[in-house]
Amino acid sequence: YLAGYARSMGHDVAVRDLAGREDSLEAALSDLEADVFGITCTTPQYPQALRILELLRKRQRVPLVVTGGAHPSSAPDKCLADGFDTVVVGEGEVALDKVARSGLRGIVREAYVKDLDAIPLPARDLIDIRSYGYSISGGKATTLITSRGCPHQCAFCSKDVWQKGVRFHSSERVLA
Repeated sequence: YLAGYARSMGHDVAVRDLAGREDSLEAALSDLEADVFGITCTTPQYPQALRILELLRKRQRVPLVVTGGAHPSSAPDKCLADGFDTVVVGEGEVALDKVARSGLRGIVREAYVKDLDAIPLPARDLIDIRSYGYSISGGKATTLITSRGCPHQCAFCSKDVWQKGVRFHSSERVLA
């Protein structure tokens, strides 16, 4: 979603899926050059995000390194203290565009997107979508996000970060 939105705003975008590549991060990043690097992570992925940050900081030209996702949204001050330049809290489409345009540093929060259908389709062409596939009843399947938010108030959730309530894509958008 972030890549699709960034492209729609005129940014050149590359995605490097590093899941399962813990032993080859340096090689996986070696050919990437950018002004802004974005790293998304959950809490279990945070140690790998820190390793990626460390590898990016070793470059001669140090880019702006942004992090977002569930863990950074729940612990933004910790992420800044660990060396990230910018931490996006909550939804990232509009925030990442602003960071890329202006070089914003620190904690960045933007209003939640009210009309989810206004967000461009995900840039699935930038990843190997087949690597995310599942076999269901003998056919290929993958995930599809049809809404954002949650109607529940679970005590263990990072609900303080995320908007209360649920927003849905239209049925026409889901079919597209």
